[in-house]
Amino acid sequence: MFGSDPKFVGLAWYRLMFDDPAFGSSWSNVLPVAGGAVLVGGVMAPVLAYCVHRAGGAAVVVFGGVWGVPAVVFAPTGVAAAWLAVRGDDFGSGSLPWAIGCSGVILSVGVLAWMSVFRGATRVISALVGGGISVLALIAVGLQVVALPSFDPEAAALSPVSYALIQGLYSSSAPGFGLAASSVLFMVLAMLGIGAALLFVLGRVRFEYRARSERVAERMRVPWGAISGVVSTLLLGAVLWSLWPWVTNLTGPLDGDYPDRATVVAHTWLPPLLLAVCSVAVAAVGGFAIGVLRPLGRHSRWLLLPFAPWLFVGTGPLVMTWFHETWQLDGWAALLSRAWISIPALFVFTALFWGLEDRRRMTVAAGVDRRRARLVVLSGFWPAGVLSVVLVWLAGAQDLVWQSVKYPVGDDPSGQVTLHRFAIDPSEAAAAASGAGVDAELPLGMSLGYPLPLLAVFALAVAAAGVWYLPRISVRAGG
Repeated sequence: MFGSDPKFVGLAWYRLMFDDPAFGSSWSNVLPVAGGAVLVGGVMAPVLAYCVHRAGGAAVVVFGGVWGVPAVVFAPTGVAAAWLAVRGDDFGSGSLPWAIGCSGVILSVGVLAWMSVFRGATRVISALVGGGISVLALIAVGLQVVALPSFDPEAAALSPVSYALIQGLYSSSAPGFGLAASSVLFMVLAMLGIGAALLFVLGRVRFEYRARSERVAERMRVPWGAISGVVSTLLLGAVLWSLWPWVTNLTGPLDGDYPDRATVVAHTWLPPLLLAVCSVAVAAVGGFAIGVLRPLGRHSRWLLLPFAPWLFVGTGPLVMTWFHETWQLDGWAALLSRAWISIPALFVFTALFWGLEDRRRMTVAAGVDRRRARLVVLSGFWPAGVLSVVLVWLAGAQDLVWQSVKYPVGDDPSGQVTLHRFAIDPSEAAAAASGAGVDAELPLGMSLGYPLPLLAVFALAVAAAGVWYLPRISVRAGG
């Protein structure tokens, strides 16, 4: 096991893995998830964004704020636990509501991103490049789904990530089995990332930023606004229905046999915050170096290619290697993952700084003071930096994979692990509820995984960005 001297066995683990029927099933199980993600983010999101764009005027601001909120209502473990409690042993019947709830995040991010694409000067080429990148990203997201399969008591709905974890950590197999499965998933995700990076570089993607004074006032086109409102109402209603068991149980007593609230919240949210700040800061430095300094001139985007294999790689494919490196650690050191740079943020910041630098150079050429021109770069960057920290922080705090792997080692309870434990062991949840002096049908303490004050702050922050910042950003490719 971990800590023993390595021994070369050639391709033995890969042969065993490919001969295992569960390996093929784990991949086939996530294909519908990936297809659904592409449908939501690659078809529904651009259609709705186009309707909002055509509506123009106040519709852009209103729907920008409205669709910003679902982006932070991301709690796959909590939603799965809530629906498992509602449906009881009927595990499969909770998969559709869970998928709809998670689709709200994809739809929200997709609508906001596609609105920026339609605002650009090169809409056709930007839509083609952006569409290709988004499809590849959504496939990668679907392949790495893990929250819902981890609740299946019979492991009948394994995903590639959960298959690697079970074979490498939670079964009698040696870690080599899980490492082999993780490496296959990583290679697939790496190819998707390289393909997206090539589209990004060859498409010369950059983000253009307009100051508030440059916004052109326009009247809203009522028919398109009405269509946007009806479609948004239907979609948001479906998302709210899927999240309702979780939302209505965000509050409740946490006494008795429940873990200490402060300890759980600290272990769930503080380590991801540290990593979010560090990884986004490093990504910002890299984006500045490529987008502003441009060491290779107009070819500087090619410097992103070495990072491309990790563009769409989450914790799942890397957790076996990280666990091998950190299995002897305890306490907070065990709860810190090893993602010290956010690769998606690096690409985003490169595109943003590239556009801001182009604007700065044009401003200076027009005779504007250089100091004032630099302020344009700062004003265009800092909201994106804060928004990136929030999103990366949220993703890390909801990372069931890393928390479930490190929890047994460091014995530091986290919100996602606690919810998972109570959901798959109702007797333990009932004992905790009894100790709290209540009788609840649903597992109490959903706020352990996502405290309500944080949810409110995140929702306000992203909604504000959708109203005051994102409408000033447009995506441009080619040209």
